[in-house]
Amino acid sequence: MMGRLRFAEFALAAVAALVLVGCGDSPDPAATVPGPDSAQVAKVRREAATQTENMVAAVAAGKPGAPIDVRFDVTTKPRLGEPLEIKVAVVPLSAVARLHVVFQGNDGLTVTSNGELGPLDKPKVGAIIRHVVTVVPRSEGVFTLSAVAVTEEGDANMSRSFAMPLIVGVPDAAMNKTTSAAKDATGQSIQSLPAVETPH
Repeated sequence: MMGRLRFAEFALAAVAALVLVGCGDSPDPAATVPGPDSAQVAKVRREAATQTENMVAAVAAGKPGAPIDVRFDVTTKPRLGEPLEIKVAVVPLSAVARLHVVFQGNDGLTVTSNGELGPLDKPKVGAIIRHVVTVVPRSEGVFTLSAVAVTEEGDANMSRSFAMPLIVGVPDAAMNKTTSAAKDATGQSIQSLPAVETPH
């Protein structure tokens, strides 16, 4: 129980650190946790993409090697001041002892429900962990819902932030252009907005 509490405290501290550090600081190469085998990761990603074909991939900046993937789907048009459900799929790419995800919006986007996922002990590699986050846009423009994922494996804790963009109050054509502009290695659409990485 104490281990879970300490891990949850670390997750919250990681969220605060990512907010303070922002996107401008580079991670310490010496502190980077090695990523899982690339062939196995590619296989898991392909299988996850098949099971979440209506979703697009959120993007983490920095070096490859994140132990999870995050995908999302917005089924209704975001409207100013109205609750909006965002369907999220978190996919472990490699074995971790514990996983905790905290969702937060930037200025103008408020998370009102289901702002945390976990902590989850030993999530299965390749499993589709589904979660629904409710947000309320407070102004018009382009906003980012961030998923700050903290993983624990042995004595190492790693935090990684994934960006999910939302467009409020602009023509549908602009939204379609944004969501179809880029593709990942599996041919799925990705969102190339800033994210930050803070290894521990």
